[in-house]
Amino acid sequence: MVQGKYFNIGTDNFKIFLYMTLVAYISLSIVIFNVLPKYAFFIVPVICFLPYIVYLAYSNINMMFLLYIASIPLIQHFSFYNIELGDFRITPHMMVQLVLLISLIGNGLLTKNKIKFNYSNVDKAFLLFFVLSIIPLMIGYTFEVNHVKRWLLFYTGVIETIILYFVLRYLLNSEQITSKQVITALLCTSFASVIVAIFELNSIGTNLIAIYTSRMGIGFGYHNTNLFGIHSTLLFPLTIYALADKEFSQYRKMALCSFLILTFLSIICFNRGTFLVLGFQLFLLFFYKQNRKVIYWIVFGAIILGLVFSDLLALYVLRFFAGSGTEATVTVVDNSANYRLEAWKAGLLIIFHYPFGVGAGGFQHMWEIYGTIPNLFLGTPHHLLLSIGVDYGIPCLFLFLVIFFATIKKSKKLFKENKENNSKYFYIIVSLIGFITYGLITDGELSHLSGSIAPNNGYTLVLFSLIAVVISEFTDKKSV
Repeated sequence: MVQGKYFNIGTDNFKIFLYMTLVAYISLSIVIFNVLPKYAFFIVPVICFLPYIVYLAYSNINMMFLLYIASIPLIQHFSFYNIELGDFRITPHMMVQLVLLISLIGNGLLTKNKIKFNYSNVDKAFLLFFVLSIIPLMIGYTFEVNHVKRWLLFYTGVIETIILYFVLRYLLNSEQITSKQVITALLCTSFASVIVAIFELNSIGTNLIAIYTSRMGIGFGYHNTNLFGIHSTLLFPLTIYALADKEFSQYRKMALCSFLILTFLSIICFNRGTFLVLGFQLFLLFFYKQNRKVIYWIVFGAIILGLVFSDLLALYVLRFFAGSGTEATVTVVDNSANYRLEAWKAGLLIIFHYPFGVGAGGFQHMWEIYGTIPNLFLGTPHHLLLSIGVDYGIPCLFLFLVIFFATIKKSKKLFKENKENNSKYFYIIVSLIGFITYGLITDGELSHLSGSIAPNNGYTLVLFSLIAVVISEFTDKKSV
C-alpha cells in the first residue's frame, strides 16, 4: 500500500484533523465538568462535527475513522452518559459509529466509489460468526434473564465490532488509509486514556493506597482496570515497535509519550495479569534484535522505579503474595483467584450442557444454577474462551479461534517475506499472543457491561482493527 494522500502532515486535511480533535476534546471536557447537562455529549460533538461530516462526505472519510479509533477510550468512558430505552442503552459510541457509517455511505454515493473488496476466508468467518451468534440469542429467550441487556451486549460485542472490522477492511483495501496510519491512531489511544485518568485520579487523589483500593472503579476509559489490562496488552508491543523501528522515526517523540503513558497506567492498575503478560511480551520482544536497546532501557527504568518508589513495589508484593501464611493474612486478592477458578469450572459445565450458547450475558443466570456459590455475583466466567463459548456457543468459539490463529499465521508469513519492511507484523503477533494469554489467565469477553448499564467493547475494537490490518495486507499481496 502507498502512503495515503489525505493524511500527510501540512495538508489541509491534516490541519482539519487536528482542529477537530481539539474541538472534540474541549467538548468532552465541558461535559466532564458538568457545565452542560449530560445529554450535551450527544449535541455538542454533533454540532462541532457537522461541517466536517459534510466536507468528508464530498472528499474522504479516512480522517474521521482515524480520529474515532484514536478516541476509543474517551468515547468508551462516556458510555454511562446514555439514552435509556427500557434496559437498552443508546451510548455515545453507537451515535458516533452511526455517523461514521452514514458518512461512509454518503462518500460512496457522492464520489461514486463502489464499496467492494476481495473477501478472504477470515472475512467469511466473521460473517458466519455473526449469523451463528444469533442462535444463542434466540435460545436465551427460554431463560428468565434480562433480554434487553442481552441485546445490548450482542449489539456492542458482535455488531459494532464486526462493522468496524469491515469498514477498516474497505478503507485499507481502497488505500484511503494505510496500516501505518491505523497503528498511529491506535497509539494515540494512550492520550485519550490519560485524559480520562486525569479526571478519575482527580476524584481519588494520588495516594497509592487510594488508587489500589479503587482499582475496580476506574479503568482509564474502561470503567475497570481488568478491562484496561486487555487494552494495554494489545498496545504495549506496538509502542515498542514505534520506538524501535525506523518506519516511525519521525514519530519517535509521540511514540515515547504513548509508551510512558501506557506503562504508567498499566502500573497503577495493580493488576497481576497485566503485569505478568507485559513481562511475557517483553521477553518475546527481546528475541528481535532491534528491540534490545529499548528493552535494556525499560529494565533499567523499572529498577530505578522500584528503588525510588518502594511503596509501589510493596503494594505489588502484596498484590501477588497476600495470603501466604496464616489465615488471618488472607485478603480479597486470594478470594478473587478462587472465585475465578470456580467460574471457570462452571463455564465448562455450562458449555457442556448448552453447546450452542446461552446468549450474551447469560452466564450469571447459569452460575446461579451450576455455580458452587450461587449467591455470589460474578457476571462472566472471567476467561476469554469460556466467555465466548458460554455466550455464543462452541461453533462461534471455533470460528473465533480460526480467525485469531489465521491472523497469527498470516502475520508470520508477511513478516518472513520481508522482515525489514514488514516488521510490524512481528509486533502484531506479540500483541495477539498477549491478548490471548491475558484472556486465559485473567479476563476477557467481546463486550462487558459496567454497572449493568454501560457497555465496554473498546479492546475488541482494537483487536479487530489489528486483524483488519493483517488481513488487508495479506489479501492485497495475494491478489497481486
